[in-house]
Amino acid sequence: MHSVQPLDLQRLRIRSLSERDHMTRVDEILLAPDAPLRPLSKSVEERVGQAVEDLRRARALGATAMLIYGAHLLRNGASLLLRDLMEAGWLTHLATNGAGTIHDWEYAHWGASTESVERGVASGTFGIWNETALNIHLAVMTGALDGLGYGGALGRFICDDGCTLPESVALCRSISEDPEDAHVGARAELLQAMRRCGLQAGRHAVAHPHRRASIIAAAWEYDVPFSVPPGIGAVIISTIFLKSIGMATPGWFSVILGMLTLLLIQIAAFVLMFLMQSGNKHQVGDYAKDWLKLIDTVDSNH
Repeated sequence: MHSVQPLDLQRLRIRSLSERDHMTRVDEILLAPDAPLRPLSKSVEERVGQAVEDLRRARALGATAMLIYGAHLLRNGASLLLRDLMEAGWLTHLATNGAGTIHDWEYAHWGASTESVERGVASGTFGIWNETALNIHLAVMTGALDGLGYGGALGRFICDDGCTLPESVALCRSISEDPEDAHVGARAELLQAMRRCGLQAGRHAVAHPHRRASIIAAAWEYDVPFSVPPGIGAVIISTIFLKSIGMATPGWFSVILGMLTLLLIQIAAFVLMFLMQSGNKHQVGDYAKDWLKLIDTVDSNH
C-alpha cells in the first residue's frame, strides 16, 4: 500500500528578496498617464476605441465595468493608468491572479520584482522568497479575521504598512467560545502560523515606499472591489515542468515529451473528477493508487 508523506516544509531553503536578481524595477517600468501616446497599429487603435465606448456606455447605464488582468499588465507599468481610471470612477471592479498579487506587493514593498524561471528552476530557488510569502500570507490571514477577501486584505496591508497580530490567548479564547463562528477557521489558521513562525502579537510593520505602483493598494484607497480567484498553481506548475524538461532534454523531443505528459495529467484529472462526481469512493481510491504507483515507477527510473 502506498504511503503518502506530507511535504516537510521545514526543509525548504528560504531566501531573502535582497539575494534575488530582479528583472523589472518600478522606476524603469511605470508609465506616466500624461506622457505622449505611442503610435498604435490600426487594429489596436480600433480595439482601444471600442473599449473606450464600452466604458462610456457602462458608465451611462450605471453598469459594472470590470477589468480582469494578468501580471503582465502590472509588469508593463500600467499601475498609474489604472489608478487614474479608478479615481475617476471608470472602473468599478478589478480581478487578477496570484502572480498579479505577488508582483504587485513586491513592487510596492521592494520597488522591484520578476525572477528568471529558467535560472530559478535550475537552481531550485524559484519562488522561495521569504518576505513575499510571509507578508502576503499575513495580509490574507489577518484580513480574513475581518471578513476581507484576498484582494481587500492585501490592499489594506499595503496601505496600512503592515498589520496587527492579535494575542494568541485571545485567538484561543475566540475559537473555544464560539466554534461555529464564520471566522473560526481564519482564527485557527492565523494562530498556527504565528506559532510555527514564532510571530509575536502586536504591530507587524512593513514599509511600502512604492505604494503608488500598486494596483491593489489603489483599489483599496478608492473602495473598488478587488477579486483574486482561487487557484492551485496549475499554470505555474505546468510552466516549470515544461521548462525543466526543456533544460534536461534537447530540441523538439523535450516539447513533445512535455506536451504528452501534460495531456496525460489532464486526462487523469478529468477521469478523477468524473469518478468523484459519480460517488464511487472505491473507484476513486483505486484510481488514485494506480496513478501513485505509476508516479513511483517513473520516479524510480529517473
